[in-house]
Amino acid sequence: MKEKEKMLLNVCGLCKSYERFALQDICFSLEPGYILGVIGKNGSGKSTLIRTLLGSRKGTGEVQLGGCSWSNVVAYRKQLAFVLKDTPFPEIMNAKDCGNYYGKWYDGFDLKKYLHYLEQFQIPEKQAIEKLSTGQKIRQQLAFALAYEAKLYLFDEATANLDVKFRDEVYQIIRQLVATEEKSVIFVSHLVEELEQFADYALWLYQGKQKYFGTVEDLKEQYRIVEMSKEKLENQFQCSEKDILIGRENAHHQEYLLRTEVVKNCPDLLEYSRYGTIKELMYYLEKVESI
Repeated sequence: MKEKEKMLLNVCGLCKSYERFALQDICFSLEPGYILGVIGKNGSGKSTLIRTLLGSRKGTGEVQLGGCSWSNVVAYRKQLAFVLKDTPFPEIMNAKDCGNYYGKWYDGFDLKKYLHYLEQFQIPEKQAIEKLSTGQKIRQQLAFALAYEAKLYLFDEATANLDVKFRDEVYQIIRQLVATEEKSVIFVSHLVEELEQFADYALWLYQGKQKYFGTVEDLKEQYRIVEMSKEKLENQFQCSEKDILIGRENAHHQEYLLRTEVVKNCPDLLEYSRYGTIKELMYYLEKVESI
């Protein structure tokens, strides 16, 4: 990561508390031209983070976007575009009226471009939003988000109710957004396998706390999954209890998670090891206190 002043987004000590849940001390930065994937179990704080960054839920800490503090609410929000799992638009309005009314709140909003995207995404512009399907509501939000020049695009489970074909189209749109190296995307999804394919960075939340922030590659590089029994690891390869972080065995399969440095210190282990997917690492490491 580069120095702070070159970042598009800087988040420092972000907190948001509720009666039974708290988002605690979230810190990360994001350069222009990159995609950040936010991962974690349900209830880990992913949607709370997005809504706090949007300013719709007031938190504490410091957030700067494009050099503008979120305390300057109007200027800060004008730099944001978003697609949420629950539509923020009044559902009694139709799609075209949403553009006419809410578009004027955003500098450079292009109504013609918005209507073009509605047509491209097959959204009837005169139909009330409440009568649209869940997937159509997502598409309508995406059309709105693409109709003006934002700096940061926030997607909160935006592809969860889309068919595979359109989901791939959304991923392509996201890649195009960051291709100019002027905009960035924060993407929340429970479809970790797909997110892993296009996210540059990962922010991993667990019980409201930040478990990891860094590149997807760095996270995967830190660990290896070794496919053998614990007994063989200890007796044949002299791995200690400390070396073996966690694992699982059944009648048909045995595998354990080790740090990459441990495996490299015993070259004979390499042929039995592989890098884990993000989904596998989440499964194992959420059972381990620290990573």
